[in-house]
Amino acid sequence: MEKLIDWVEKNALENLRFRLQNAETLAKDASSTLTWVLAAMGGTLAYSVKGLEDGSLAPLIAGTLSASLWLAICAGLLVIRCIQTRELVAPTNEPSNIFQPEHSLDDLRRAELRNIQERIELATARNRTVAYWLDKCRLMLTFTPLVFLAGYACWVVVDHVFPALVGV
Repeated sequence: MEKLIDWVEKNALENLRFRLQNAETLAKDASSTLTWVLAAMGGTLAYSVKGLEDGSLAPLIAGTLSASLWLAICAGLLVIRCIQTRELVAPTNEPSNIFQPEHSLDDLRRAELRNIQERIELATARNRTVAYWLDKCRLMLTFTPLVFLAGYACWVVVDHVFPALVGV
């Protein structure tokens, strides 16, 4: 029986460490994605401000302002859903929890295996949530050109239908 418990403990800890490594990879990916989004947002916003300084609200400026706002929304979602600090399980238990001389070693090991299983499930759920939102944010980012075109088109329509509103 001891060989079985040794084997299960080894595999359980390896599984948990794998899940924790995935959490680290997801955090790095989210951070890298945020860096790119913030750079893109800064570029579109700078272009918009430059256009506004020239005194014209052209369709290009409307498109870049729309894209900037869209990128800000994507960045906010990345921070809130993927990067914001949340609880992460430890691969092993604290000594004060497992040092219980009144129980047999086999009983303690079995109890700790149940605890490891619970930590694996928590890490898996956490990773699933972060991965879901990271994928969703990346997908949203691919729509940035369409948001630009929508802002551009809205300006053209408003300028054509209500020319006095935007200044002829």
